[in-house]
Amino acid sequence: MTSEFITRGVSEGASARVSIIDNTFLYDIPVDNYIQPVVPGYENFSLPSYAFLVENSEGRKVLFDLALRKDWQNLAPEALHEIEADGIKIVVERDVIDILDDEGVKGADIEAVVFSHHHWDHIGDMSRFPSSTDVIVGPGFTKAFIPGYPANPESPVKQTDYENHNLREIDFADPKNQIVNVGAFRGYDYFGDGSFYLLDAPGHSIGHICALARTTTSPNTFVFMGADACHHNGEFRPSVFHPLPTSILPNPLTRDPVHACPGESWAKYLKAKGRSIETPFFDIPDVSAGPAYTHDVQASLETINKVQDTDADTHVLVIFAHDESIKGIVDFYPKSVNEWKAKEWGTVSRWAFLKDFRKVFDDAN
Repeated sequence: MTSEFITRGVSEGASARVSIIDNTFLYDIPVDNYIQPVVPGYENFSLPSYAFLVENSEGRKVLFDLALRKDWQNLAPEALHEIEADGIKIVVERDVIDILDDEGVKGADIEAVVFSHHHWDHIGDMSRFPSSTDVIVGPGFTKAFIPGYPANPESPVKQTDYENHNLREIDFADPKNQIVNVGAFRGYDYFGDGSFYLLDAPGHSIGHICALARTTTSPNTFVFMGADACHHNGEFRPSVFHPLPTSILPNPLTRDPVHACPGESWAKYLKAKGRSIETPFFDIPDVSAGPAYTHDVQASLETINKVQDTDADTHVLVIFAHDESIKGIVDFYPKSVNEWKAKEWGTVSRWAFLKDFRKVFDDAN
């Protein structure tokens, strides 16, 4: 069962060019503070961290997220404490601004950087951008995190992450912002041409936002940039809209496009966990660690329900900030993802995350 949940819920508009920038590799991250139950053989995350370059038809350029700064050792002490406490290993070879520069895109060409939220693997190094680049944040960000470090020693962001920039906080309740409904989300039409929406997606952190860009018109197709609304695709798949298939192509374990992989092993696992082929593998744990991982569990669950509705629309490609499963399937910067529908990347990538659960498959066969 699929739905045109987004396609029918968004007014006609222009398209924007969207590229995915990958500059970060994070590994040895314990999964149990983010997702549960822990699937055997998948006890630790190994994840990329993406930024998205969005350019409208007039050449205006915006970055949605900035991934991690190369000199991450200079993060605010509060952020460094989280990295140390979780034992996270980090590889960052280049800042996003340097990757852009290789293709002739200068910092001055970026009119705004949107922070999906305040976490260290999303805010990069704004000190390298000129003052002409705005910083855009979600509701509650300023009250919760400003002033930054060192003025506030406990803030997870630094003063240099926003100082000398116009800091704009999107209020999705302010009628002056001409907020529109984008599927189940409240959306802010950033360019005013229907090509790029910022979406209110609370839960993971204070001020957490997602984004939606129109990648083609006639027909309308979109890319949903999910930030950290989910950390693994098993948080919103399977669903009633996309039940776990009995036969899966391409094979998620080998990416063989011809010889299907049976879904029975994973279906049995789900049943053993009191789930079904129409319910996701994971829930968000309500753990004592709490706000460091999920600020508001109930709001996060509501956002994930909206993500499932969005994922039901086959005209929308859903990509989260740490979705490792799309590597080797979609194109990355300097190429765009605009032709994702014609290239069938949505279909090819939908069940690619099941490779993370190879042990479940192997133990059952």
